[in-house]
Amino acid sequence: PGEGPRRIAPATLLPIVADPVVIDGTTQPGWNGTPVVIVDGASTAVPPEVDGAYGFGITAGGSTLRGLGVVNAPGRGVVLSTGGGNVVESNWIGVDPATGEAAPNRGESGLAMLRESGGNLVVGNVISGNAGSGVGIHDGVANAVRGNRIGTDASGTSAIPNGSGGIFVSGGANHRIGGAAAGEGNVVSGNTGTGIYMQNVTATAVLGNFVGVDAAGLKPLGNAGNGIQLVDAPKNTIGGPEPNDRNVISANQGEGVRLDGALSAGNRVQGNHIGLSVSGFTDLGNAASGVYIRRAPANVVEQNVVAGNDGFAGIAVCGTQTFCGGGDAGTPGSNAGGNVIRQNSLGLDVELRLPPGK
Repeated sequence: PGEGPRRIAPATLLPIVADPVVIDGTTQPGWNGTPVVIVDGASTAVPPEVDGAYGFGITAGGSTLRGLGVVNAPGRGVVLSTGGGNVVESNWIGVDPATGEAAPNRGESGLAMLRESGGNLVVGNVISGNAGSGVGIHDGVANAVRGNRIGTDASGTSAIPNGSGGIFVSGGANHRIGGAAAGEGNVVSGNTGTGIYMQNVTATAVLGNFVGVDAAGLKPLGNAGNGIQLVDAPKNTIGGPEPNDRNVISANQGEGVRLDGALSAGNRVQGNHIGLSVSGFTDLGNAASGVYIRRAPANVVEQNVVAGNDGFAGIAVCGTQTFCGGGDAGTPGSNAGGNVIRQNSLGLDVELRLPPGK
């Protein structure tokens, strides 16, 4: 009884949810947007035969996990696997609601979608302070990540870093990170590592997010790596033609947007602010180039405002190992041909590093 917060400290792993269920902490007395029920795995013992520990494991599909604190799990905080169509909403995953401080879930990510679990909605959560990445999407189709704070506190003004980046997407298609409607964009800032990293994924849209800035889009809160990086990931969209599609990708310690590898083809980077605040008037430059296309062909970079970045170019295109700096990622190749750069507003310049004849 009472308003809490109430802490549940399982001695062993909770049973996997194998039938559809609604677990709703918002119905508890004292709920005001901050969870009052905390599932704390600090004392959870994991038998040696268990492969893959977790705080909550859901295989059923069609389930809802809402309004809980999920902290200190011996593995990932929340795992959605096999079954899809789940909703994970208004939870604090990796941050203790009682203190506002990091309480890391100790697996590869705070929240993970595994084994082709698709059609899940992750909305309105604080996913920060975890040992690995904030959100991991591994295969599956049509997962949506909207309106979350990933790497920050609930206000989106202070960093509570995830240990290896904000959002990690590996495989699958037709995911949606953010959105054009009010409140759908994520704040993916303050993380150790890259803000949004996508590998071997296609037909995925990244819209309306603040990557490396605070929730107002006005102050720096950079990720320690790149803002958004695609590796061997074709036919994805970062931004779009409408103002509400715009991502603000600024104040990160690497490139703002980076496309790597011969398979990263057919992507579109459109209408974003890269190196500036949401207003477009404040210099919040990324520490390296605004956009770096590295050995990746046939992409379109258009209608962006790219300014204030501290790399060797506002937009850089590089075609060979000999000429390209900045590490190596993606399928090798010497083809950065067919990229189209048009109608951008550039505060610095465009630099092309291609071998003779390319």
